[in-house]
Amino acid sequence: MKKLVLFVMFIPMLAFSQVRESSLVVRGGSAADAIKKDGTKTQSVTVAPFAEKVGVQVKATQLVRVDSVVVTDTTATTLVIASGSNVNNYYTGYTITILEGDSIGVTMPILNYVGATRTITVADATGIGEDTKISITTPINTKNYLEKSYDNVTWFMVDSVAINTTLPTKSDKIDVKDVYAPFVRLRTLGVTNAQDVTTKVMFIIKK
Repeated sequence: MKKLVLFVMFIPMLAFSQVRESSLVVRGGSAADAIKKDGTKTQSVTVAPFAEKVGVQVKATQLVRVDSVVVTDTTATTLVIASGSNVNNYYTGYTITILEGDSIGVTMPILNYVGATRTITVADATGIGEDTKISITTPINTKNYLEKSYDNVTWFMVDSVAINTTLPTKSDKIDVKDVYAPFVRLRTLGVTNAQDVTTKVMFIIKK
């Protein structure tokens, strides 16, 4: 009697990764609706096929409010700029960056701004001379939420990452998390009306 030998071949299921990029521009609004795409719609990314794991890389770039302006007068703590807004405190909370001279690259927050005289107050202006060029930028201060949904209506937070910096560009990430949901999105809060932050989002999707 012959024996029948049965060979069973096990074929492992291959995991795959998919990367999607999406850019959004946030232009003000309250904390509840600060995340906007082109100023109108909530930024969300639909995942297909059904995603088991999702990670996010976030790269935020702030708008340079004044690309280059010349300092015309200084004291130990103040700078007078050649041109700028005539509204009091318009630049308060922003950041100046020195563009030339011995202190090139140094950044410092603006503590006060007087529009009538275009005078900026900083903690220490002793290293900034007359005719020095500076830029004025808004700081990035956002909280970014990775969320999932089963119906594209009700959303649940998976994880979050804060980006707080005075640098023109800052990157951070949310490590790959279990989601097991057909929809994911990144929602950003904390952008004020003074900011214009472009956020580039890279979704890492695994199944």
